[in-house]
Amino acid sequence: MVGALEGALELTRTYALERHQFGNPLAKYQLVQMKLAQAETDIAYGLIACWQVGKLKDSGGLAPEMISLIKRQNCDRALVNTRVLQEVFGGNAVSDEYHIGRIGHNLHVVQTVITVGKHVANGLV
Repeated sequence: MVGALEGALELTRTYALERHQFGNPLAKYQLVQMKLAQAETDIAYGLIACWQVGKLKDSGGLAPEMISLIKRQNCDRALVNTRVLQEVFGGNAVSDEYHIGRIGHNLHVVQTVITVGKHVANGLV
């Protein structure tokens, strides 16, 4: 899920630099910068959490609940951030020319269809 969010962030960053509004690239505006920064922050937290759990697994100190919690959090943050990043695209988010909509739909499918019940179960751990 973190990789999908990384892809969405890169697409949004490129779009925000190339698309101009009122004579300026979208990336110049603070609201767009905030959305990009929040996504980058959640990517960093997700990767650090995965790395730490990997270290704990290698040392024998892993509790299975840790994996559930990280998986749940990373899936949630990827979906939420991708939806927020889609706002930067405006109506273009649903265009076949840009793939941000596809990433958002794929994350939604993973969250609701493929892992039915797992999201809730991971939260109960």
